[in-house]
Amino acid sequence: MNFPPGKLTNGLIIANVVIFLFLWLSELDQLAVAKGGFFPIRMGEGLPLLDSFAPLVPAWLTPLSSAFLHGGFLHISFNMMMLLFCGRFVEQALGAKLMALLYVVGAYAASFSEYIFNSMSDIPVVGASGSISAILGAYALLFARNEVKPVGPIPGYISETDSEVLAHLLSHTMDLNNCSLVDAMREVLTRIVGTYGIAAISSAESEKIILARSGSPVIIGI
Repeated sequence: MNFPPGKLTNGLIIANVVIFLFLWLSELDQLAVAKGGFFPIRMGEGLPLLDSFAPLVPAWLTPLSSAFLHGGFLHISFNMMMLLFCGRFVEQALGAKLMALLYVVGAYAASFSEYIFNSMSDIPVVGASGSISAILGAYALLFARNEVKPVGPIPGYISETDSEVLAHLLSHTMDLNNCSLVDAMREVLTRIVGTYGIAAISSAESEKIILARSGSPVIIGI
């Protein structure tokens, strides 16, 4: 499988692995969980025994800090594998900023769900599973072959070929940035990997045909 480039995805994987290895090798992993793990009870009544640790990550930040803590090699290996396989494609489609927002929202959504159902729990929750679940959900919306509907800023569409994906990306970029077809093409091409030959036309600019190619010829008959 050819993976598209993904600086944010690579950065997240490196950060998670480096933090895990540092805490494991220094034998600080349990202390890190106590200080930075998500304890649902801290969001409500608090936990006096835990509060005696200093300094603690503020309770409202623990959904994010806990996303960079893992319970073992199997835990982090599975999470990072899923992030590698899906994250780069989502990053290519949405861009780094929107994917970063999705990653953070996923972490907080998972912690909020845990709090709703176990608000008095003093068992720490760690791992990037919530964030990665959000990435997987975006991947399913973007690349599933079944018909899906858009959710917020994430476009949903049917795709059987690369050409369809490109057309949807162009349309989505024009709508999102309120830009011309030329500007949308420039933005989309930064996310395309491999050879391509493209001719695009928009109903909003029907007098223009935008051409782009990389390692592939483009022939137009008039």
